[in-house]
Amino acid sequence: MTPAALILRPQPGANETADRARARGLEPVIAPLFTVRPLDWDPPSPEDFDAVLVTSANAPRQAGEALAAFTHLPAYAVGDASAAAAREAGFGTVRIGPSDGAAAVRLMEADGIRRAVHFTAPEPAELPRSEIALTQVPVYITLPGDRLPDEAIAAVNAGAVVLLHSPRAAELFGDLIDERRSIARIAAISDAAAAAAGTGWADVVVASEPRDDALVDAAASVAIKQRPTPRPTAPALEAPAVAPLPRTQPRRSWTGPLALALVAFLLGLGAMTWLLTRWEPAARYLGIVAEPQQVAAPQPQTPVQQAQPQAQQRPNRRDTIVIDPAVARRVAELEQRIAEIDTSARSAVGNADRTEGLLIAIAARRALDRGVGLGYLEGLLRQRFGASQPQAVNTIIAASRQPVTLQQLQAELAEIGPLLTGAGPNRGLWTALKQELANLIIIRRADTPSTDPRERLRRATDRLEAGQADVALAEVMRMPGVEHGREWIALAQRYIAARKALDTIEVASLLEPRLPAGEAPAAGTSPPTTPAPGATTPR
Repeated sequence: MTPAALILRPQPGANETADRARARGLEPVIAPLFTVRPLDWDPPSPEDFDAVLVTSANAPRQAGEALAAFTHLPAYAVGDASAAAAREAGFGTVRIGPSDGAAAVRLMEADGIRRAVHFTAPEPAELPRSEIALTQVPVYITLPGDRLPDEAIAAVNAGAVVLLHSPRAAELFGDLIDERRSIARIAAISDAAAAAAGTGWADVVVASEPRDDALVDAAASVAIKQRPTPRPTAPALEAPAVAPLPRTQPRRSWTGPLALALVAFLLGLGAMTWLLTRWEPAARYLGIVAEPQQVAAPQPQTPVQQAQPQAQQRPNRRDTIVIDPAVARRVAELEQRIAEIDTSARSAVGNADRTEGLLIAIAARRALDRGVGLGYLEGLLRQRFGASQPQAVNTIIAASRQPVTLQQLQAELAEIGPLLTGAGPNRGLWTALKQELANLIIIRRADTPSTDPRERLRRATDRLEAGQADVALAEVMRMPGVEHGREWIALAQRYIAARKALDTIEVASLLEPRLPAGEAPAAGTSPPTTPAPGATTPR
């Protein structure tokens, strides 16, 4: 029987993977998990860029007619499929990166590219830090499905190898496959995709390169390794057709044996009860029925003397419990030691949880500083801080959808600097003349900063270089041409709000460790509160 390969990527890339699978001796089963849709987008000026970065074939296919204005620029594509899609869109010069988006960025750096536009999805893959000013423009979106297609379930039950082309597809497939995870075999395009899929699979293999042909080769190696060896059969007998396992088969496989064991246990219990009620010697042997007491026949000549020994023997029937002081002391020491171990264990769990939360917060800050999307960190943020700090988490996620970097603020401030130090757009001639006359002579204390617009611009630039965007924003708000900087002010406010939200979850990761599931705070205590951003924390 020909081994099968389950392809989950959307069209038209799924058909390309299917052709490669057939060439490698696999029977492709196409069941896309995502649907690709174009987005309405406003094209920037092509004169502002030296090149175009294409990391997915969906970008040139979904961008529409507005992409024609950029086809005179060289295109740097990731993989043959993206390069072919760029050529079909009209790009005359197409260069292919050797492996992934990071390699394509390094190739642009080697060619002297300084400004590039990246047509991508709203949540692009993370790219390395570079000197290239990269502008990301979302032109398409991939919408995930809410359930696995029936053909995908049948293919997994039949032993097909699942091809995972991205971490997002791997994470979604792992969530939808549910209890069939233990029988599914997966081939991931990268280590990140394999990590996003999680654990518990029947077999996992990673492609040697993050390319479609390498992924198909990896899937073929798994399919051939797991192909069953045919058994010789008699000529007159035909092997019965093996129907795909029903969706609930793994869950019902243990019900029959468990029911039989329960019935056998109940029958044995009933038989034992009947036997002990009918066979008194066995009941006495097991201690269920007390031994009959041998009562001596009373002697008539000494009735008073017989009663006296019985009265003397009654106190002896009561056993006096004597506790050894050494044993009691030892028990108390053991209880104290158990309490210390429990305290140490709780402390270790709390420290591990603090470390996990702080690592998530640091990773989110690093992503925002680089101007890239959060990716899988978005789910970790919601899981770790969604309940305690929902507003901060929503602010960080919103900022990652439209990232603002410190370098971007510096570049745009330098561009609008002359407008900020000059006159406002609605200032009349008489107002401008009065302001110029007022600036001829300025009297101020020696230890106070100058109010000259040029000095304010210099201070704002210095503060931005030091990472103090809030101080730079305050200087810009006091400049005469502030109306020219409204867009820059909005960007700076988004940047500052995102960093304050990051400060909030970093403090929360240290002061609000999660309790184990089902455990409530101790009586008489209240959960710790997170200080507002900017508050002083004792060290």
